[in-house]
Amino acid sequence: MRMYFPDMHGTVNRDQLDMLLSRRQEARPQKSKPPYLPQELIDLVIDQVASGRDLHTLQACSLTATSWLPRSRGHLFSFTYLHPNNFQEMEQRFQSSDISHYMRNLLLQCGTLDDDEEVIARDSELNENLLSFLQNVERIELSTVTWIGLRSGVQKRFITGFTAVTVLRLSEVVFNNLTDILTLARSFAHLAKLHLRKVVWHGMDASSPSGSGSNEPPRLHPQRLTDIEIYECTSPADFISAFFSSGSGERLERIAVEWGDNDDPRVLRSLIFTAGESLKILEVDLSWQEPVVPLDLRRSSNLRELYVDGLLLDPPDTHTHTPSTHLSWIPTFISGISSHHLRKVVFYITLSDIRELERLHLGRLDTILGGERFQSVEIVGFVVTVLPHGVVPPLRRTDILAAIQNRMPKAHSRGILRLTREEISN
Repeated sequence: MRMYFPDMHGTVNRDQLDMLLSRRQEARPQKSKPPYLPQELIDLVIDQVASGRDLHTLQACSLTATSWLPRSRGHLFSFTYLHPNNFQEMEQRFQSSDISHYMRNLLLQCGTLDDDEEVIARDSELNENLLSFLQNVERIELSTVTWIGLRSGVQKRFITGFTAVTVLRLSEVVFNNLTDILTLARSFAHLAKLHLRKVVWHGMDASSPSGSGSNEPPRLHPQRLTDIEIYECTSPADFISAFFSSGSGERLERIAVEWGDNDDPRVLRSLIFTAGESLKILEVDLSWQEPVVPLDLRRSSNLRELYVDGLLLDPPDTHTHTPSTHLSWIPTFISGISSHHLRKVVFYITLSDIRELERLHLGRLDTILGGERFQSVEIVGFVVTVLPHGVVPPLRRTDILAAIQNRMPKAHSRGILRLTREEISN
């Protein structure tokens, strides 16, 4: 077979035509495939976007490709906030989609405010079916919750239904007795962080009914805990004594507690001693008191940061400005630190007269911190709350800082002194 091309002076056969067509096809630009990216790299990119809290870019990532969707969803739906006004709505949403699979952070609030800003308890409106969708949650925060007001099924769900929880935060939560809170805190086998703020329990009798719907003794899982924080609670000493009844606590890397007059200081001393070389951060609020039993940091050989709060420098007689010696334990306490890795020491003080700084024995403190063992210290901070003192003008930040610098010349010469914050109380 021969074919004729009007613009050519000759003819070609079938084989020649096929060859020409194939060459023409090869000459056409081919559609390029999108570049291949390893899934690990894709995940790192999405994680970086999520760390910047760029929601719009994160949403765009979820639409980029199928391989980008799971990681993007994991960030987009990782947090859920439940409160009485959305209990039903969120339950319906969980039933109609799989977004609850991606949720890792739960903030649950059971109290709402009335027109007078008073909390209305609505704990009974929470049902266990809603919580059943959140089995993958790793961090739980409960706020304005009355434990005994929850349905028994909800209590049981909290105690048995969250096996992946590593962080538990309780804020303004009321328990019937100490057993209730111990039962909840001990039920998480992988718990690493436990933070309690304004947590109240009315009874101390461990034999009281816990309301958890089970007569089984609470399971004990404090051995994995690395971070414990207790502020404005009924009795930190009682809780710590019961929670760490097995003598564990050797893995604690951070201890942050407010220690009141009625709390046995031996319990705190023992907790710090048991943590030993694991302890890296210690934050202790002594609530205006001198510890009856001195704190011991000889075993805290890896301590990095120390915060001492509750130092009231006003004398009982505001007309007498003779320096007191009741805060002489502070230099002794600091000198007992065995760590060669200490980087930050911060004191929270309250005063109305600058002369009361003498009660901190800053000269002795400067000598101690100037030693070879404390050359790693980068910051010695003072957080000052200034109280009004009659008609005398309140102290200025510059005056307070200058007074501290004059009393601590070695630290000042190293450039490590900081006055991090100033509050004026009326």
